[in-house]
Amino acid sequence: SEEALVDLSRDAEYFAPDDDAIIEVLKSACESPATSTEPTILYQASFVDRIGGWQVAGDADLILSWPTDDGAKARVIHVKSAQEEKSYHQIQAATYVDLLRRLVESSGRLESDRIEYSGGIITREAAYKPPSPDVVPSFDVDPRITDVRRLLAPDGALASLAEERFENVPYQLNDKCANCAYNESCLTDAYEDGHLRLLGLSPAQQATLREEHGIETVDDLANLARPPAPEDWYPTEYSGASWEKETYRQLKSTPGIGEQLPTLLYRAKAMADYLDPEGGDII
Repeated sequence: SEEALVDLSRDAEYFAPDDDAIIEVLKSACESPATSTEPTILYQASFVDRIGGWQVAGDADLILSWPTDDGAKARVIHVKSAQEEKSYHQIQAATYVDLLRRLVESSGRLESDRIEYSGGIITREAAYKPPSPDVVPSFDVDPRITDVRRLLAPDGALASLAEERFENVPYQLNDKCANCAYNESCLTDAYEDGHLRLLGLSPAQQATLREEHGIETVDDLANLARPPAPEDWYPTEYSGASWEKETYRQLKSTPGIGEQLPTLLYRAKAMADYLDPEGGDII
């Protein structure tokens, strides 16, 4: 019902934590009889706090609160248009659960042990009606909170990455880059260097090629064998590579790389030709 919805959304320029509104909703739930399965819903509740060595701020999509005999249940819900629940969806929801727990503990207005905290992901395939605690999706947040705290620790992985020069930071170009604010910068950097990232390889695959075989660019990879001539390509089959160098033969048996050959080589050749149309034939 509309009475059960607390809309806290606002323009980004007016961002501010909603501590008082969040605490009041949870306090009201703790004081209500545990007779209704319909939750009070906080929409776009804003948080600001410090986790480890980092200041964290953001808006939780939904926080559902149900009264219980001992207090209240509070479930942070992350809403995604994806078909399936992903680990990074859980990490985002778990971060808000951690922020919520910290808020309650520091408020002095509620006993934190009266609140049962949880997180959930609503996807296109998720069922969430009726909106009871047993039906609305949930997952075990504690392992994810541990992951987040480890990443955000003063000596954690993110602190190490933040100190790295941009060109030394490993990353992968994939479909998630489309909505990233740094998309243009990363693509430009990769194009200028003819980097292996242009082939969509993971940081681990890039490291294998670079550290074990000295392959750093699409030219380096394309130069390991000769692709078939254009007239030898067919919709469902094509001739294998020829003039294979020793490194190419070694890569055939390398886990994570060998399974993608020779297609990976052909993609590298196509990308190399695109980057330097006048460069002539490779090999």
